[in-house]
Amino acid sequence: MNGAATNSSANSESVSGSLSDFVGDLAELGELQLKLLAHDARVSLEETRPSLLGLGLGLCVIVSGVFLSLYGLAEELTARGVLSRPGAFVTVGFGGVLMGAVASRISLGRLASSSKCFRSSTEELVRNLAWVRTVLTESGRARPRRW
Repeated sequence: MNGAATNSSANSESVSGSLSDFVGDLAELGELQLKLLAHDARVSLEETRPSLLGLGLGLCVIVSGVFLSLYGLAEELTARGVLSRPGAFVTVGFGGVLMGAVASRISLGRLASSSKCFRSSTEELVRNLAWVRTVLTESGRARPRRW
């Protein structure tokens, strides 16, 4: 009976040791994953900064300079008798919206392509989750005894 109690005690210590090792490895993986994500975020921010500045500048130009040009164009169309005043403002306003949409779309397209920087952290997360899944599924299976 003593041998059975000792063997059970050894198995219990082995399981708790394996569990603590697993939890330690899991914590270390989480820490490394966060560091990789932070690195990818810094790289992404550096790559997107010019696009964000371009988008901001483009929006400022659209709101300020283009507004004045469109107003002048509408007044010119009215003065020449090409369109009525309301018709000129609607036509020129629509043209301004169209130009703004094109400029914004170009900048947003460049921003979307910059998200590729997170590829390494995403791939590493997938590998880490696969490892955790493997450890959890393998831990329930019987292992050969070592004497």
